[in-house]
Amino acid sequence: MRYKHGNKNVVQNWRIRKVHKIANEIWASHGRELVITSPPDTEDYEHGPFSWHYYGMATDLRTTYYNTSEARQVAKELRDRLPAEYQVIVEKNHIHVECDLEQA
Repeated sequence: MRYKHGNKNVVQNWRIRKVHKIANEIWASHGRELVITSPPDTEDYEHGPFSWHYYGMATDLRTTYYNTSEARQVAKELRDRLPAEYQVIVEKNHIHVECDLEQA
């Protein structure tokens, strides 16, 4: 597992660290290194003003090396291993995961 911008101390929230741990296992089972692409302390990082990323409650996981069906399969495996309060969304080049405690 590595961070796109090299900063390993970005995520302080245990809920997202849990996502990274599980995702790392899933990516490895598919022969890929997990790359976390959403550290919120970098200048080129932009999301909407109410994004969960800014609160350490969301993360983006690289999928550019997967085809569409593989990305969907990886997302399904991640959904199956996370509690209901986690939303797993397949985007064009990454999987977005957020923890919405209102869904708990």
